[in-house]
Amino acid sequence: MLKNERYWEQAGNQQLPYLDAVKVTFISDKQNAFMNFIKKDLNFFDKVDGSYHVGILVDTSKKIVQNSPLRFRP
Repeated sequence: MLKNERYWEQAGNQQLPYLDAVKVTFISDKQNAFMNFIKKDLNFFDKVDGSYHVGILVDTSKKIVQNSPLRFRP
C-alpha cells in the first residue's frame, strides 16, 4: 500500500500520513514468522507465543537484554 500523494490533511505543519508505504506479509507458521522477526526481516509480529521469547530474555549476548531491566534478578 503506497501513500496517497494528494492526501490533504495535516498535523500542525506536518503533512500526513507519516508513512510512505506499508508492506504486509502473511506467514501461517508462527515459528517461521517469529524467526523472521528475530532476523529483522519483519518489523512487527502479532500474537507472540510466550514460549518463543523466553530464550531471548535470558540470552545476555543480545544488546536488547543487556540494556533491559529484566536482566536483573530479584
